[in-house]
Amino acid sequence: MRAARVLSLALLLVVGLAGASHAQYSNATGTFDAKVGVVPGALPDAGASLPAELQNVGPDLYVGQVTVAKTGNTYSVSFNGVRADKARLVVAAVFSSDWVGLKFGSLIVDSSLESGVITGIDVAHLLSATINGVGTIDHENHRLIAKIGPGGSVDSFRILKAPGFLR
Repeated sequence: MRAARVLSLALLLVVGLAGASHAQYSNATGTFDAKVGVVPGALPDAGASLPAELQNVGPDLYVGQVTVAKTGNTYSVSFNGVRADKARLVVAAVFSSDWVGLKFGSLIVDSSLESGVITGIDVAHLLSATINGVGTIDHENHRLIAKIGPGGSVDSFRILKAPGFLR
């Protein structure tokens, strides 16, 4: 279960918001405007089951685009976004053909109610993902690099000091 919690952080801290019903999810292909909110309080147990290194994250808001493509029996999903200070978040994931998609909604990030935020993702059908982004951990900017395996298993993750100007 700990691996799933790390995935939920790495995959935008929104996996924990996914409801049991997939009725509001969409796996439509194309490129869509999207936001990613790093809000640990929105996770089950407020992120308490995350590894100690990841328990004091955010709040961060990344604004960008998500691209969904279907090729053969897989969906490829990528998110490219930036925070207001130009810190970047890049996520690339591959899902099986049974993937039901993403869910969009509203989320309070810091003190702002944001709409168009990815609030759910069907992680059960995840085959692999990579995450590379700069975000707030313990009130400082750090880079998170992670490789995620099938169903949300964490293959590896590293937390590094943020480089230069938040690249």
